[in-house]
Amino acid sequence: MASASNSEGLAIVRELSARKTLGTDLGELRVRVPAGAADLARTEGLIGVRFPWFLRALFLEVGNGGFGPGYGVMGICLAGADARPGISLEETHLEHSAWCAECGFDWPKDLVPLIDHGCGIYTCLDCADEELNLHEYDPNFELEETDPQWLKQALRPLGKTLEGLLGEWLARVKASCGRG
Repeated sequence: MASASNSEGLAIVRELSARKTLGTDLGELRVRVPAGAADLARTEGLIGVRFPWFLRALFLEVGNGGFGPGYGVMGICLAGADARPGISLEETHLEHSAWCAECGFDWPKDLVPLIDHGCGIYTCLDCADEELNLHEYDPNFELEETDPQWLKQALRPLGKTLEGLLGEWLARVKASCGRG
């Protein structure tokens, strides 16, 4: 599945940043506070991943998490009112990497848990993938964590791009507000 063009991605960023309130699928509406460039650089350095342009634009121009499907895009550095208390993107990434290592698995280096759905389920972005393809991480099944197939079953392609997923979510938001 091809990624949206830069112009489509920029249109999504512009539309999201122009809105005075955004929320999640759970209906939490708040004014977005964008992340700072220093916080973004610190997060990238901490987890060792360079974010793609679209994700950088979302954090710097739209808001520091708290918007999107599910519980929304996770914030970085727990900065600002938009970060869900106790959960940040880098905290979640480092916890999953460490936990997988303890269980004998290697969490993919460039795979970042991005959208929280609750119950340990995340939509993850492969930051090395130019097409911005997403993966679903859902550890809630019957295999033991020591089973060699565990991570393969817990982590699978979602069949959507980040731009596509946020574009679909934005269309739902506009339709529910009568602005579609």
